Amino acid sequence: MGKLWYGADEVDEFHPIVQKCLQKALIASGLDKKYVIKHHDGEFTSGIPDFVLLDVRTGDFVCVIEVKKTPSDVFYYGYQPKEYVDQLYPLRWKPNYYPYFCITNIELTQFFCWRKDSSVIGCMLAGSPHDSGSLNDGQKCLDNFTELFTQFFIQIDKLNKPEFSMYLEAISESFNETFYTISKILGVNLIRMSRLIKANDQVKQSVLYELLRFAFYYYIKESYELIKSPYKKYFGDFDVNNISNLELLNIIEQNFAKAMEIDFKDILKDYESSNAIIPHRLKKDTELSATFNNFIQTLRNNAAQGIKKNGNLLQFVSLLTSEIYNKEEMHASGKIMSDETLSNILAEFAIESKEDLVIDPGCGDGNLLMSAYKRIRELNPKATHNEILAQLVGIEIDANLIQLAAFKLICSNLANVNKDTLTNLENTDLFETTYHEKFDALVMNPPFLRNEDLAGDMKSRYLGNIEQITNTKSYIRSASQPNLYFFFVEKAITLLKNNAKASIILMTKFLNNEDGEFLKEYLKPHLTAVIAYPPNFFEGFAVTTCIVLIQKESRTDKVAFIKIKDTTLLSELEKVKKIIASGRDQITETYTLVNIPKNKLSSKENWRLYLADPTNIFKKFEGLKLFKPLNSYFDTIQRGKADNCGGSGEIYPFSPNNQLLSDANLIEDKFIGFGMQRNKVNGSRRSIILTDSDLNLQKGILFPNKYDSGSSSGISQTITNCKGLKDYCLKFKSLTIKGKAINLEKIMNSAYGSAVSPLIIIPRADREKHIVYYNQHKTKPILISTNFFYFDNFKNYNKRIAVEKQIKFIVAFLNSSFGQIQFEIHANNQEGLRKLEGFMIEKFEVIDQDMLTEKEIDRVLKELDELNSLNLDFIGTETENPRYKLDATIAEIIFNKDNMGFTDSKSLNDYFENFLKELVLDRANKM
Repeated sequence: MGKLWYGADEVDEFHPIVQKCLQKALIASGLDKKYVIKHHDGEFTSGIPDFVLLDVRTGDFVCVIEVKKTPSDVFYYGYQPKEYVDQLYPLRWKPNYYPYFCITNIELTQFFCWRKDSSVIGCMLAGSPHDSGSLNDGQKCLDNFTELFTQFFIQIDKLNKPEFSMYLEAISESFNETFYTISKILGVNLIRMSRLIKANDQVKQSVLYELLRFAFYYYIKESYELIKSPYKKYFGDFDVNNISNLELLNIIEQNFAKAMEIDFKDILKDYESSNAIIPHRLKKDTELSATFNNFIQTLRNNAAQGIKKNGNLLQFVSLLTSEIYNKEEMHASGKIMSDETLSNILAEFAIESKEDLVIDPGCGDGNLLMSAYKRIRELNPKATHNEILAQLVGIEIDANLIQLAAFKLICSNLANVNKDTLTNLENTDLFETTYHEKFDALVMNPPFLRNEDLAGDMKSRYLGNIEQITNTKSYIRSASQPNLYFFFVEKAITLLKNNAKASIILMTKFLNNEDGEFLKEYLKPHLTAVIAYPPNFFEGFAVTTCIVLIQKESRTDKVAFIKIKDTTLLSELEKVKKIIASGRDQITETYTLVNIPKNKLSSKENWRLYLADPTNIFKKFEGLKLFKPLNSYFDTIQRGKADNCGGSGEIYPFSPNNQLLSDANLIEDKFIGFGMQRNKVNGSRRSIILTDSDLNLQKGILFPNKYDSGSSSGISQTITNCKGLKDYCLKFKSLTIKGKAINLEKIMNSAYGSAVSPLIIIPRADREKHIVYYNQHKTKPILISTNFFYFDNFKNYNKRIAVEKQIKFIVAFLNSSFGQIQFEIHANNQEGLRKLEGFMIEKFEVIDQDMLTEKEIDRVLKELDELNSLNLDFIGTETENPRYKLDATIAEIIFNKDNMGFTDSKSLNDYFENFLKELVLDRANKM
């Protein structure tokens, strides 16, 4: 079992320890004969609870216990155990027992009791969260955790009536109701839980800003009362009964102004926008005034008791924002908030001096800056709260996120806030700032957003800002599809002093995709290390990520590529730093490290191989004389053209996306033929060796001619018995696709040229399966879409072997793990999708059949036929590999020609199958 820390594996490392503690608690409570703890018991739930407490005799549920790794997870994921109780209560619950559930990371635990039609906050029990200490305290923390559950189990068994945290529920509900009510008054009719993705963003920000500053005001006011701070006198009450709009505005302005005599400006100042509600709209709108009045009254009536009983800072933030912000909305704008694990790692790599001036150029809600604060505190224990805050700079375009960041930073040490407290947080667009070579350290989790989602004027503005500062043409102009993070990276480098350090999290695909070449070339002078880790290590990301370490104008002549296999190593970053600094290539069970001289590091090469294949086995494999380029066997290698100009659903007329689906059956049979539209087929799958049934799964229109401009339908007048097709084309011609009028001429001409009869068909993009098709229907044309490449016109180099056998052998090899590895390495990686382009096919190799006997070829074909008969999809990560016999046969052929240093063909085969598994997991991390 590894070290217990935020980056430890939840199931393999947290769960066993929690289970042991829960069992001890059950014994200590004297209830181990009456109840039993079960791990991963999901018999009656759609998901699988981490732990449940059951009645020994009846098996009835008594409690659900969910385990997380970090404190913030404890505050944000309470809905998960609640959903299990929603399904279990009352049918599966022990009669007369309260429906308790909880969530814990051992350090912090929140207890709940299910209430009908209540939010998670409304289910929370008074006293939550319960603090068992730090994971770093080791056994002391575990003992406290065990005692906590000992008392909890006793409480459950006594059927004690739960005491709910009604005060926080009142605040949370009022916050959300007020948000939606004010939005409606302002003309934006939002629906609760709609997640606001399409909402008016400026109105949303303005409303949220006002509500947050009132909530923060009362949190600080009541916290000062609790700690008896002399600064409590700066936070007066809001006596807002029976007053006019103007009087309400005066009280608001007076109270906020008084509080801002201590530095709470980032939290309490007026919203700087023409959309600001206060003061402009509040003066005029009685309904607005009444709504604010009600919210303020709720805070007055509940904040003191709520914060006294449940006053954790992160919990208070989560109860205000959990319904307003969610992952889907944040991801839609490219934002992913950094969790504690990621934040702590980035801060420790970048900040090495207690005097470092640190910037996070896209600070979001401040988690990275909170870790930077903690890191500086570690380096300089004597530093005051104000001194550390002065070393931290954050920039964020979202006014509400930076408001949250300021609140967390200031209030993390509220007892030491005074009139000299100052935060350096700027609510502005990073690309309107002119900072240049100012900072000693930078931490960044930049937004990830695809090029097609970026507005052209925004890209021009960003490039203009960068080029004005650097007086140099941006490398981004050379990239055809730059992601948003490209802009943030270049801007980040301009912020650093010479020799300053940065740690940045980036999408791993830049190491091997086409546009990544330009980012790599730009980073190379500054790059010191690339750190990879298991794909699910940071669970918030929907893509595979890595950490890049940068030193501005670095003097190191090598780049360290380190792959972390055992993430426990990341809990000891000083050890990781020493490993990197050693400059020695190392292959161990917990990590691999290769150091590549910068003068030998080509930006055109696939840098991912330094992480995936540090011993260069794949390079040796590709260099074997046994292999021959795949494209040398075929005169024709083309991408399908059907739907190249749009109209995919209509060209494949029985597609559920066809706007003319009801008219498709009227098209004459002679114009309907074999088709391949997408690799994914609903409710079915294609065989490797294509059958009539396979090719009829997505039938296509076989247009009898290119577009005839002399015909209203585009179908030539010389074509007879085609009324159904002509009527279909006339309706097709009048359609719009994504709001644009279609061009039937271009669509027909592209589709007409794509009815072909190739030998091999390869899907252009795959995420969860690998397959290459053999077409045995050379006499029947297939309408092939742009989602496939096809091969034809075989060059027969081996006169000893039948052509059909040679082609099937190539298909067999490409379907083996040895073939798939080439796809994984040479194809572009787009957000977990393996995407094949024509120029990549030039890199593919297959075994030269001139070097094989017919017996060897026949053995491979036998395994291909057997694999084809299994009717299975194969991914590359299976525990039981359905291709093992095919792989083993090919491995034996390779081994007999060149053993590549392996002792036998099995070890060679095992190595490549495991290598493939790592490649696929690193790419498609959400499979």
